[in-house]
Amino acid sequence: MTAYLQSQCLEITAAGSNITTIHISITFINILIMYTPTKSPFTLPKINLNGTDAQSLFDEYMDAQDAIRKALHILQKCTCHGRDFQCNPVDDYNQALFERAEILAKLDDCLDYCLAWADNANEAMEQ
Repeated sequence: MTAYLQSQCLEITAAGSNITTIHISITFINILIMYTPTKSPFTLPKINLNGTDAQSLFDEYMDAQDAIRKALHILQKCTCHGRDFQCNPVDDYNQALFERAEILAKLDDCLDYCLAWADNANEAMEQ
């Protein structure tokens, strides 16, 4: 990552004896981020004329991603509270929290999977 700092000073003087000079200082920061793509952990198709077209794949996986994201948000709002485990053995609530975290992580993995397919299709459309 490279950052550049650039300052500009603007001086405005208005005519007349009752007007003073106004100094305006503007600072710009330009940041250049070098991106090196890494290999996807998923097996992705080389999109070709004999297979499903890139736009269809892109649309399908974006729709899937939207549905998974909605499911993730709904599941995150679902109650998993210790008071509901007061009649259970002591470690059950901690186990339930662990299982919940695993399930939410799997949904995150599903989002990554859909994004990888959508990105792959998008790259094919740009060629």
